[in-house]
Amino acid sequence: MKTLFFGTPSLAVPYLDLLAQKTELKGVVTTPDEPAGRGYELHPTPVKQAALQLKLPVLQPTDLKDSKFLSQLKSFAPELVVVVAYGKILPAAVLKVPALGFINVHFSLLPAYRGAAPIQRALMNGEEQTGVTLFWLDEGMDTGPIFLQKSLAITEEDDAESLREKLVPLGIEAQPGAGYQPVAGSVYVRHSGGKIAAVKGPQSACPRDSSRAPFFDANGVGRVP
Repeated sequence: MKTLFFGTPSLAVPYLDLLAQKTELKGVVTTPDEPAGRGYELHPTPVKQAALQLKLPVLQPTDLKDSKFLSQLKSFAPELVVVVAYGKILPAAVLKVPALGFINVHFSLLPAYRGAAPIQRALMNGEEQTGVTLFWLDEGMDTGPIFLQKSLAITEEDDAESLREKLVPLGIEAQPGAGYQPVAGSVYVRHSGGKIAAVKGPQSACPRDSSRAPFFDANGVGRVP
């Protein structure tokens, strides 16, 4: 499966590494280098640093609607794009590029805590439970159809760092049958090796039933009953 990855901070790097291992990762999109430190020198994002170590092409657009950037995206011919904490809302022209779509990893149980800093906001509000949501991107702010969710209890000892360390692994291997709650009607395409599952979900979020497990045919295509 041909993939692209959009991400920026260090918590996104494990997802980049997984895609590089399990798919035909064609390139990486991250935010532009920013000045930091006493000398205000430009520093690459953690995702850019990781991508360069993997010798992957890196795009850092300042304008996501720029025709040159869109042409570069299309030249990769991706089937699926995975997004983890990229930091910008993607316009329709970008969302139309991959054959299957964009799937985003968000560190809350959507629709709760859409937008930035979901981990910190869950802690500030005294939540007893949070989790990870994988969902299909649309033009809204974390409003697309839900693919998978997994919950996690928040303990009294948790802070933002410890909770982040617990949440990141929950979304690493987004494979059906790994304890996630698949959305009824979702269609999965299982990559060779079974570690990455692309899904074309329903047009709106559906009630989730963890007793429903996806089944696969000989071609690796499955559906949640």
